[in-house]
Amino acid sequence: MILIIDRSKKDAVKMAEMLYYMGVLAYGTEPKEALSEISNIYHAVVIINPNNLPDTVNYIHKIRSYVSIPIFALSKDRVNSDFLFDGIFSNTYASSVLNHIIDHCIKKGYYTPGIYRLAGFDASINLNTTVYMDKALPFTKTENMILRILIRSYPNPVNAKYILRHAFRTSRIPDISNIRTHISIMNKKFRNISNRNLIEPIFGQGYRILTPEFMKN
Repeated sequence: MILIIDRSKKDAVKMAEMLYYMGVLAYGTEPKEALSEISNIYHAVVIINPNNLPDTVNYIHKIRSYVSIPIFALSKDRVNSDFLFDGIFSNTYASSVLNHIIDHCIKKGYYTPGIYRLAGFDASINLNTTVYMDKALPFTKTENMILRILIRSYPNPVNAKYILRHAFRTSRIPDISNIRTHISIMNKKFRNISNRNLIEPIFGQGYRILTPEFMKN
């Protein structure tokens, strides 16, 4: 996942939704909210127009005290305190930003955005279709995004509200009851090729991918 930060939440969400179109999990938010949102589930942080922050140095130090992931700046102007960032982009196209992030993560050995693999599942964005043990899974784009957020959060379960916030476009969030429907359909499709469910509900906690590790337990 990629966390997009901008003092204009509208612009942050816009960038996150452009990444969503490419199949990449991304979340757009304001600087204050980002400090409570950031976690190890994220692969990278992109701060749009960091010169607009009241105290860029202190803010970056706070983020780095929470997580050990690369932090990038996106700005058409010269960035103050540029030494704080792992990379600075002037091209605002989401595809260009994503390619630069991926290249950096590969070179530095970080977890690469767009790669979603777990226990035989591969929902990476470079594939034509999501697969399980080389068998194609006929998931819709929405179902693939749900699977990706479950892969990133594994082994921790995530509730329906969390899935809504991170696996759907902010402008197209459905009713929370839709999550249970999506999970049911995904399980049905998966049973057709494996004779078991893909996702299990955890009472009071949410949903988790049912891997062989948890099947044994």
